Amino acid sequence: MKKIITYSSVFIILVFMFSCSSNKDDGSSVDLGYNYFPVEAGHVWIYDVDSFGYDNNTDSTVIDTTYYQYKEATSESMIDDIGKPAIKVERYFRKHDSDTWQSANTWIMSRDNLRAQKVQDNIRYVKLVFPLNASKTWDGNMFNNIGQAYYDILYFDQPSFVNGKMFDKTVMVREDSITNFIDEIKRYSLYARNVGLISFTSDSLNTQSRSKGPGTKSKGFRYRIRLRSFQ
Repeated sequence: MKKIITYSSVFIILVFMFSCSSNKDDGSSVDLGYNYFPVEAGHVWIYDVDSFGYDNNTDSTVIDTTYYQYKEATSESMIDDIGKPAIKVERYFRKHDSDTWQSANTWIMSRDNLRAQKVQDNIRYVKLVFPLNASKTWDGNMFNNIGQAYYDILYFDQPSFVNGKMFDKTVMVREDSITNFIDEIKRYSLYARNVGLISFTSDSLNTQSRSKGPGTKSKGFRYRIRLRSFQ
């Protein structure tokens, strides 16, 4: 009888251990949000860019409007300056569809288990952190000396309409938001699953003179990037 009880106990334990092992998630089925930031070679993003310059502190309002197209193309893999795998991002600009793309410079992008990063003009920014969810906050400048910039997520896995296209799952990241009597600074990045960045908004206005009268007085710029195509 003791042997039967012993064998039965061992059998139950083995079945339990096997069941736990089978149900244990090895990470392959866990959605950490990596596909919000594709880093494979061969991707091409083309954006419409609108830049608005404001200066209505004088008798006549000066608004300088500029439109152009911007392209990013991931090329070869590399090891970056901190010894991590990364990929080169070739950057191009043109005025109109019929114009030839003009090469600008090269940025670097990378993604590991914890962070998605982009090195822009030799400045490293942490664009996203993983696992990605609606409650995330982080310092986007943790790897540069510009000063703290706390990013947070305004919404996650929600649909967004950008440049005439609907994206089913997007995440909106607030990179900066300051509004007072002196400045109005706002920066937002919107990412879509399996695409990456689909829009970027940057407002930087000096509004100090607004307090001197009822009229709206400001000087600075508004910058809008909207995805045109992706492959």
